[in-house]
Formats: sequence, structure tokens, C-alpha cells
Amino acid sequence: MIPYTRQWRTLLATLLPLLTLVVTGVAHAAPDNSPPATAPYRNATLPVAARVDDLLARMTWSEKISQLTGWWNYDEKFPAMATQAREDSFRSWFPEGAAQIGPTQLPLADDVAFRNAVQKYLREHTRLGIPVIFHDEGCHGIMKPEATSFPMPIGLACSWNEALTERIYDTVAREMRARGGQQALTPILDVARDPRWGRIEETLGEDPVVNARLGAAMVRGFQGGATGVIDEHHVLATLKHFVGHGTPEGGLNRSPSIMGPRELRDVHLAPFKYVIAHARPHD
Repeated sequence: MIPYTRQWRTLLATLLPLLTLVVTGVAHAAPDNSPPATAPYRNATLPVAARVDDLLARMTWSEKISQLTGWWNYDEKFPAMATQAREDSFRSWFPEGAAQIGPTQLPLADDVAFRNAVQKYLREHTRLGIPVIFHDEGCHGIMKPEATSFPMPIGLACSWNEALTERIYDTVAREMRARGGQQALTPILDVARDPRWGRIEETLGEDPVVNARLGAAMVRGFQGGATGVIDEHHVLATLKHFVGHGTPEGGLNRSPSIMGPRELRDVHLAPFKYVIAHARPHD
């Protein structure tokens, strides 16, 4: 996800069409008028692929770039803003939409009001009406005011209790969705092998099997348990951070991880592979 800045957006909006012209010799064009309410991409009864094809064909380069950006600037003054000031801010921040908006640190009622106002603006005042995805940090509960705080994953790992872990993250998902969130930046599947690393508490520890089994339970909790369906009470899970990230050189966050291919596959890749295969029930 590219952090949203006007400089990035202006640069990409300038370069991408030029690059396309050089490579293909064909300029991309899209109609300036808003699509009708009957446009296929708005029809939830159609196959997803058909809706996506229809939407992409209507999008300008600028609109496509907007769907690659994430907004990470928080407006804590939102509760005091008048309606017109809110719309002016939204128009300035994401005139043609955005892919995702990161966590705010607003109290519960203000958080819900902010997200509802943003979605209303994007649905009603941008040309395509594409809603945004709101994501939240959910490592041990939502990292926000007025939310339940559970033990850190390094503590939960000591329980070796998959059912309990699933119940905990089912609760986190329900609280998250009630505030308008649709995606959790959790679970952390980094296998932590260097105690100097400052993010140990976010992980499930040093054992790839523990990481795999409890990580899968977390995902089931977030995404809907035994049904495997992400309903109105659950959210998308995100497997974090990167393979090998938990063993940085010198214990410094985001330093290189020096290891051979066998350790990389048998230790650090194993939890990601297992969770992808076992987080949801098979047909």
C-alpha cells in the first residue's frame, strides 16, 4: 500500500499515462460522466469478475491510482468540524476515492461517525462511488479508546489453546466491525528467534508449529469461525509481517535476515503456508 500524499498522487498520475503511451502507444480514456445506477459493477447479483471488468473499463488513470493509495493522516478534530468543513476535507484528501484508511484514535461514537461520514462522501460524491476499506490494528484487541484489551500474543501462545484463541479474535472482530472496520492488521506470524527484537510481544514466539496452529485459530476468529464466511460481524485478516522478519540482524527492526533456504522454508515460511492452507474449512 502506497501512503497517500499529494506529491505521490501527482507524480503517479503524471508518470503512469506517459509510461503506457510509450509501451503500448495507446492512450487510456474513460468517460467523464458518472456511471448510471444500473451500471453492471453496481449490481451485486452479477459475478464478481464481470463487475470488476466493467468497473475497470470505466476508470481513469487517476481513479486507478486512487485505488492504490492508503490514507494515514488522522483528523482528531473531526468531532468539532461542521458538516461542510468535513466534506471540504474529504474532497481535499481523496477527491477520487482511496483504497484504505488507517486507524484513527477517536472515541467509539466519534470513530463510528467519522467512518460513516467518509463512506457517505465516497459513495455519493465521487464519480464511481467506490467505498473505502477501513483497517485497524488488532494484535491483542483493537488499538483504540473504548475497546477490549486482551493479553499479547506472546502470552496467548503459552495457553496452546486454539479454541480460546479463536474465541478471543472472534470478539476482536465483532468490536472492530461494530466501529466500521473491515480488515485487521493481524495475526503476526513472524517466528521470533532474536530476543533483542523489539516486537517479540506481538508474535506467538519462537516455535513455527505454535505460530501456525494459533495463527490459523486467529484467522478463523477474525473471518467467521467454522463457517468460513466473512459476515457482517467479522473482518479480513492480514498475515504479517514478512517471511524471516522475526530474526533481524542485530535485533533491529527491519534489518536484513541472514539465513539459508532450509531455515527460511522449514521455520519462517512454515506458519504462513499452514495458515493459508488451514485457516478456513475445506469443502
